[in-house]
Amino acid sequence: ASTEELIMKLFVFAILFSSPFMYQFERANIILIALMFLLLYILLKDSENKVLRELSLICLAIAACIKIYPAAFGLLLLKEKRWKDAVRTVIYGIAFFFLPFAVMGGFDKIPNFLEAIFLSPDNSDPHMYGFGNKLNFSNLLYAVHTFFLKDGVISPGNANENASRIALILTLFAAGMATVSKEKWKVYALLTGIMVGFPAFSFMYCSVFICIPLVALLTQKREKFKVMDAVYLIIFLMIFGVHIYKTPESFEMANVRWPFVVTDFIQSLGVFLLTSVVSADVFFTEAIPLLKKLKTFKKA
Repeated sequence: ASTEELIMKLFVFAILFSSPFMYQFERANIILIALMFLLLYILLKDSENKVLRELSLICLAIAACIKIYPAAFGLLLLKEKRWKDAVRTVIYGIAFFFLPFAVMGGFDKIPNFLEAIFLSPDNSDPHMYGFGNKLNFSNLLYAVHTFFLKDGVISPGNANENASRIALILTLFAAGMATVSKEKWKVYALLTGIMVGFPAFSFMYCSVFICIPLVALLTQKREKFKVMDAVYLIIFLMIFGVHIYKTPESFEMANVRWPFVVTDFIQSLGVFLLTSVVSADVFFTEAIPLLKKLKTFKKA
């Protein structure tokens, strides 16, 4: 058992040197600070100490203000019916988002800041930027349609719209399964999958958040190693493994800023599979049995 624990700890340590983390370190992106506050939220939110529980809400609010993605973890509060905590977190979030303007240019700068946020999805235009460096579901589906069905010719707009619809359906399904699952690591996997996969523009370093469900999976107690454990580890390796930074001829596009390299395809496919496979797993192993129990209870 001690040898297994040592291997798991070394594996967790190795994650810090995976391509998403190294890419984030290279760019010195502030997302690492958001991850740290999100981890504090997860570690403290169930504390018996009221001060620490309140601190966890503040940490979630700060994480969401730094990078909006962690706001998805507010679903944990809703799932646990901690309505008052959820409301206070929203209040903290609003305060941390707007109060800095009082000492940084004034509140009249808020429209400019919001405009910059809403313009970020424009960076997902494949005609100008290509399909590379992005992990969102719609980008992956649109890229697969372009390269595997259209031989590299960017598909018409309706294909992009269909990809966005599928991404929305998967996101809603994953959110629903997150409210059903009783396994923490699966809940974390679904929430981080939504965080990384749903936004219209999700850069490669966003996948650092997925270290949360990976660590939870590796550190959970289990009686035996199951086939699905191996499947999930392979999917995680697709996201955190060492990949080939090269553009194959079949993925080449002219005059784009971010070409679609092998790494982009493997990592984005890993995020998509993690979200969809965990959702399906929860649906068949937890949701359906729960529905059967409810039907039996109503008949009784």
